[in-house]
This record gives sequence, structure tokens and C-alpha cells, in this order.
Amino acid sequence: MELESVNKRINFLKIPIDILNEKELEKTILELLENKKSNQIVFLSFKDIFKGRNNKSFKKLLNNASLVLPSSTIITKGISFLFNKESPVFINYDFVLKILSILEKHKKSIYIIGSNKKNISISEKNLKDSYPDLHLVGRSSSLYQRDKEEDIILAIKKSSPSLLLVGSGMKGKNKWIYLNSDKFNPGLTLWSPDCFEIFSGKKKRPSRKVSGRLFARIITSLLKPWRILYLIPLLAYYFLLVIYKLFKLS
Repeated sequence: MELESVNKRINFLKIPIDILNEKELEKTILELLENKKSNQIVFLSFKDIFKGRNNKSFKKLLNNASLVLPSSTIITKGISFLFNKESPVFINYDFVLKILSILEKHKKSIYIIGSNKKNISISEKNLKDSYPDLHLVGRSSSLYQRDKEEDIILAIKKSSPSLLLVGSGMKGKNKWIYLNSDKFNPGLTLWSPDCFEIFSGKKKRPSRKVSGRLFARIITSLLKPWRILYLIPLLAYYFLLVIYKLFKLS
């Protein structure tokens, strides 16, 4: 489901990633809203690289997503190494705020689901206060009985939001969106962990520097020897980058 107008999807270590210029974000969002499809946006973390290479169902999810955006500097530096292309790091929560601003500007709508009833209720109020021209067409906590899921999905379909924003507590996370995508009307779908906890003031907004603390994590691992196992996937990742570079693999 590559966005033709952007046309910057690359095959990175057998994982699809979109190189999106932040200046093109508004144009891209509006084009997705007009393509008459349910468009899933996925933030790709470092561990997702290996999950996508080894898990067929997750790889299929990524291939069918409309946007797969790198959320780690480890990934963006790898992109630069292999393709000589620059890609911004997309911080999940910051990206959500940018989308909300774009949707409000164009008087679009949103449906929120996830977290507990209290956090969702407070988030609804705060979103209405912060984005008065953004139409909130429905909400649901993630703490519902499984036999109620069909009713909730039907409510989402009927409300036909421009953005279905899914937060923590939803079993399956990105997979839940993907498995139900054919039941949603055209629009955007996005899983954002802790977004409603942040909107409701239960958690602090994450630092923009979190995704770039590679060396800090290495030092921590050295100070705590049992965490040295965390370096194994990192070394495997750099080994793959070198192999792909030397043999010009795609």
C-alpha cells in the first residue's frame, strides 16, 4: 500500500520503511484521507526490525501499512549507511500531536479507544479543549468484555472517523488494527502507546532524546553485566548492515 505521491518506500534489511520529509506531512495525511482506504500508520522500533524479519504475520502487517516510520536513530543511521538517504526520527507522541493539528485545521474527526475509562474521559475533555475544531465522534476504553468487541467495531465504522487513535490496553496493539482494518471505513488508524495516559496527565510527555540514547544504553549494559545480552541484537544488526552494504543486497 505504498503511497505513490511520496514514492520513497525502501526495503531496509527486508523491512519496508517510508522516507517521509516532515515538510510533506500535511500533504501526505490529506492524500491518505482521500484514497478511500483504511490506512494504518506504524512506528518502527529497533526490535521491530528483527520481529519483521522473523515473524511472517508482522511482516505482512508492515507491507500492508500505508506508512512505516522509523522511531529510532539506530534505524535512521542504518538507512543513511545503506542508502545515503536522510530520514527524520519520528517520535510517536509528537507525531500524534502533529496529526491532530492537521486534522483540526481541516475540521476532521477522531475516535479514541484504549486505556481505562477515567483516562479516556479526561483525554476526551482535554482533546476538545486543545483542538476545538477537531470533531471527537466516539470513545471507548480498552477494558471491555470480548463479546462487546463487535459492537465497538461497528460503532467505529458508523462514526467513520478521519483518525482512529488506539492507545495502551488494546490487546494486539498494531495487530488489532491490522486484523480489523477491513471492518473500518476509509481513514487513518494509528496505535500510540501511553497517548491517553499523557493526554490525561497520568504520565509525563516523553523526552525527544529517548530514541537517541544508544551509547547511554551501552554504558548501562557495561555497568550491569547481566544486561550485556541487550547488545547481542545490536551487534547482529550492525553485522547485517555491513553484509548488505558489501554485497549490495536489497
